[in-house]
Amino acid sequence: MATTNNTSRKDSKVLLLTVLVLFAMSSFLNSQTLINQEIELTDAAIKSILQGIKSKNDGVKRSCIYFAGKYKIQEASECLVEELPSLDDSELCSMLVWSLYQIGNESCCKELQEIVKYRDSEELKNFCLNLHKIKEYEMAIANSLN
Repeated sequence: MATTNNTSRKDSKVLLLTVLVLFAMSSFLNSQTLINQEIELTDAAIKSILQGIKSKNDGVKRSCIYFAGKYKIQEASECLVEELPSLDDSELCSMLVWSLYQIGNESCCKELQEIVKYRDSEELKNFCLNLHKIKEYEMAIANSLN
């Protein structure tokens, strides 16, 4: 009788462990599926992000600049370029440059190069230079595949 209890305890532990592992794997697979999906933003969401980029609240501005790049919102390119001269925070400037890079609007990137030339921050200039090198590398790979 004691061995039957030990066996049933082991079986229930194995069953519980199996269920937990399956649950963890399904959660991981679902999260990967969601990460790879493209998100389509509504016009109202895009409008809110554009307004947030111009906000005087630093947290709102920072978040909207980030999301403009993350979701590659083309409409935000001009707004981002207009905001750059008024920014004093070098970290926020770097985020803005990263967002423009993510969006990939060529005309804004050229305008951005001109604006950055007149900034004092060597860190920002180096960041822009590195992004430019990455872009050139990506274009070289794309051209070699064609």
